[in-house]
Amino acid sequence: MRASLSFYVSINTNILIGNLKPLLHLFIMRKLISLVFIAVTYVNGAFAQIIFENGTTEQNLSKEIVAGINVADISKYDSRTGFHIGIRGTYNFSNEYNGTYANAGALISLKGGQLDYGDILNVNIDAYYLEIPIHIGYKHTFNEKFALFGEFGPYFGIGIFGKSKLEYEGESLTVDTFSEKGGVKRFDMGLGFRFGAEINKLIPISIGYDFGLTNINNDNNGKFKNSNLMVSIGYKF
Repeated sequence: MRASLSFYVSINTNILIGNLKPLLHLFIMRKLISLVFIAVTYVNGAFAQIIFENGTTEQNLSKEIVAGINVADISKYDSRTGFHIGIRGTYNFSNEYNGTYANAGALISLKGGQLDYGDILNVNIDAYYLEIPIHIGYKHTFNEKFALFGEFGPYFGIGIFGKSKLEYEGESLTVDTFSEKGGVKRFDMGLGFRFGAEINKLIPISIGYDFGLTNINNDNNGKFKNSNLMVSIGYKF
């Protein structure tokens, strides 16, 4: 009887956990969106403090919503397509450094990698990160409608959730990417750069590249690092 009861409880617990997973992911996404806004609000507050202390105006400060496509990969894996979405705050330095600026963002970014060996082996890694890029840049304004810019700096990432799927000779296994079985560390950091054009002082369009500096492999069987090519469009407000 005890064994049967234990088995029954185990089965129902697994069913309950399975039913709760979609709600858990929705809860996490809502919390992440809140974190994104809190992070950029903090950055904008810091920039605003600089503005106040230097006696300049809030015209030096801008905010933008940004979204785009990722072409990401992990060392020794093939690239995969993902996305990024978030917000960014920019502080334009005073006239003696005309064109120079600093910005910081908070982005939800889908990275990962894949392997495809036909019917023998297939691996697909989904890794969602909350990323904080902090860049220094220069913008050259040609007229009221067009400007070019370039920037570079570090990024910091925290893995939030994801799934990794392995298919081998007809058998399949799915695990959480950032779990012990998934083998991917949550923390990531690296360097990145971005170049683009700004239209009508409202719409920045850019291409950028991030290359990871940290080993994200939890095992001792080699070093694996993230890299990511990004195409983005934003809207300033």
